[in-house]
Amino acid sequence: MAENDLVKIAKQDLDAMQSLGATLVPTDTGNPFRQNFNFYNE
Repeated sequence: MAENDLVKIAKQDLDAMQSLGATLVPTDTGNPFRQNFNFYNE
């Protein structure tokens, strides 16, 4: 499954949750591909 497919499914899921009354809160999780996790890279 390609990343674009996963993004499409995630958006559909978020739309479904919102239609059921969920409040979606935008967040910034940072760049998960950047190697800046000092806790793990000691």
